[in-house]
Amino acid sequence: MPPAFLSERPIFVVAAWLVVIALVVALLVIGRALLIPLAVALIVWYLINGVARTVAKISIGRFRPPFPLCIAITVAIIIAFFVLIGDLVSNNVALVSESAPTYEQNIQRLLTGFAGWFGMERVPTIDSLVTRMNLGEFIPALAGSVSGFVADAGLVLAYVLFLLFEQTVFDAKLRRFIRNPDREQSVRAVLARISKEIETYIWIKTVTSALTGVISYAVLILVGVDYAAFWGFLIFLLAYIPTIGSLLGIMFPAVLTLLQFGDWEPFLLTLIPLAFTQIVIGNVVEPRMMGRSLNLSPMVVMVSLILWSSLWGVPGAFLCVPITVIFLIICTYVPSMRGVAVLLSTDGSVENVPKPANSRRRARPRTGPGARPATPPPPTD
Repeated sequence: MPPAFLSERPIFVVAAWLVVIALVVALLVIGRALLIPLAVALIVWYLINGVARTVAKISIGRFRPPFPLCIAITVAIIIAFFVLIGDLVSNNVALVSESAPTYEQNIQRLLTGFAGWFGMERVPTIDSLVTRMNLGEFIPALAGSVSGFVADAGLVLAYVLFLLFEQTVFDAKLRRFIRNPDREQSVRAVLARISKEIETYIWIKTVTSALTGVISYAVLILVGVDYAAFWGFLIFLLAYIPTIGSLLGIMFPAVLTLLQFGDWEPFLLTLIPLAFTQIVIGNVVEPRMMGRSLNLSPMVVMVSLILWSSLWGVPGAFLCVPITVIFLIICTYVPSMRGVAVLLSTDGSVENVPKPANSRRRARPRTGPGARPATPPPPTD
């Protein structure tokens, strides 16, 4: 019979893990005001470096732009992109306020039709629906979220600039911080794989999201839906959110089409092509481009979406996949956590920890019992 302290040891291990998990969750919730902008900045930093490396491959004759210039060009492109998006959003908000009376009439007509189908004696009005939805609480919350996003954008920009400056001396710092060459190469292997996986995911997701947004924009233009450019951009953004983003990218424009025309035919002409586009790109095009790069189980993606959305809200929904990928890679390289990596992976196959190929220290010849004889030098003529 084993001693009592040995039989109770697993209980202490489980309790310790529960305490660690509780502390991590508390840290993520309490420090969200600091951690969310930092996480977004890391993703933007990865995106900037990936685009800059692509720009660096462009050569004009014998001239090839230096990497710092490529970084500056990429940052200028991203800033110009966000300025255009800000103008697009502000212009569409003004147009929505002008078209509100038309939408109200169409909504009331649809409510009357619904009441006739279901045999309701009393037709609900828009005022009663607005009262039940309690917009008095929803609108301030939405305004607070928008203002918070604008405030966080400046903090994200500051983080990105600091990361761009720090990356020039990161190699030297890592070399001085880790004295063991073998361990240094292992750490570099982990960081290189994380960088590769995140940049691949962001790049492919950006391409597929842009393709989804462009096709959706063309469909909305053909149907004649208002604010097609705004909805195309919103569909592009929502495509970054796994599963739920695709559903929202279908329903939002389709519902607006129903409110705009007050008829089911334009609604179906919008709904069916948008759904077909999301299904083909999300289930055929994107998996072929991704291949086995992420190696994340679909169930794990859904659980991470729910978890990070509950912890960090909308930013957590956008960041859930990159964060889970980083966690999977770290678990792969830590021997005691490889079981967790197997559970998170698609089919249970995870890469082995690479051994350092070139060590700075030469291996010393073994001496004593069991040592291999030295290999004689090749004969010379």
